[in-house]
Amino acid sequence: MSGENDNLAAPERAAPPRIQVAPGADAAAPDAPPPTLRDRLRAWRRRLDAWLEGAPLQPGEIPGMAVFEREAVEVMSRQHTLRARKIVRIALFVVAALLVWAAFARVDEVTRGD
Repeated sequence: MSGENDNLAAPERAAPPRIQVAPGADAAAPDAPPPTLRDRLRAWRRRLDAWLEGAPLQPGEIPGMAVFEREAVEVMSRQHTLRARKIVRIALFVVAALLVWAAFARVDEVTRGD
């Protein structure tokens, strides 16, 4: 009765399953050495550069111009409205001053017309 099961030696053990890590993930393989300071600084620099670049540009958009134009329009708008706000505040102050004067002023003579 010979067959496939004649080998009485211990069966070979399969290697433990490796943990799959997504590319770019911070988790390293358990047997890999920790990242060096240079690698950590490079990763930090890449994240900083990505943050400084800001949102991706729309097709046909010139880098930096949209932001610059929006800020320039806002500043010019503030300058134009600053003068108008000053005029309105002065007018309100004059009206308030006249109302306070009218409330406390003494009337010396009342004249009625026919």
